[in-house]
Amino acid sequence: MSGSGATIKGDKEVREALRETIEGLPVFFREFGGVAFARLAARSVGTYMRNAAGEPDRRSKTDRGPLRVVDGRLAKAQSGGDTAGSREGIRKIEATKRGARFTFGNRVPYGRIHEKGAKNLSVRVKAHTRKVDRFFGYTLDEPISMDVRAHTRIMNMPARPYNEPALDDEHPWIQRRLEHDFGVYFNRHLGGAAA
Repeated sequence: MSGSGATIKGDKEVREALRETIEGLPVFFREFGGVAFARLAARSVGTYMRNAAGEPDRRSKTDRGPLRVVDGRLAKAQSGGDTAGSREGIRKIEATKRGARFTFGNRVPYGRIHEKGAKNLSVRVKAHTRKVDRFFGYTLDEPISMDVRAHTRIMNMPARPYNEPALDDEHPWIQRRLEHDFGVYFNRHLGGAAA
């Protein structure tokens, strides 16, 4: 068999290569997760959110357009940015019996309402002071302050999803990339061990 170029490793070397390959999987999934999460964030913010600058303050009742970015908190959380002094983006990778589970999202309190929408949602409004510059259709010479009592209002909000459509768009790319990277990973670690 001399001159064939194939190397046959012993049982001990194969077991060692397998052990190293399995031990390296968490690092592989963490690195791959970073790439996948960045891609999802770019799609959800870039495609399914729009900048509210220059738009009217209120939407018309028939407007079902994409989510408007007003203060950037939700967009920053989607992109993994640090907002309000805490990490509001969710990027979690958990090992399972069949592989790994990737969780992508955010902890912004109003994020779920925008994603899923709400009907007849009871919202509590705290007592506050409001500056008013128009009163019964008339413009005032100078703004006045008005006290507003605490109250509850019922709100209907249409769904303006940004996570689910981004995942639907990027799923084929993520799957192809995972298959490719996984093949490269195993060839690098086990390429000569099973020959």
